[in-house]
Amino acid sequence: MKVIGHARIHEGPDAKALIGELRCPEVRVPVERAIVIHIAAIDWNCGQHITPRFTQEEVLVHTQTLRERIADLEKENARLRELADNHSKADRE
Repeated sequence: MKVIGHARIHEGPDAKALIGELRCPEVRVPVERAIVIHIAAIDWNCGQHITPRFTQEEVLVHTQTLRERIADLEKENARLRELADNHSKADRE
């Protein structure tokens, strides 16, 4: 989303009350100024060229079936390798 507006920078002794109102309690660094944006318009960006972002949890949920299939294939691959090794040993004897 694009936000279009006019920003005003508030700093110095006159801005102390405003900075106090806007300040996040968990922020431990000194705040020197506040920037207040008076929004004039918003516009949504075209999603065609925006790379989707996913959380780790979302990725895990959506790839669960694939991960299960890979695990099954790895087990089958190990079983087939063991079977092939046994046949090779029998052929050498």
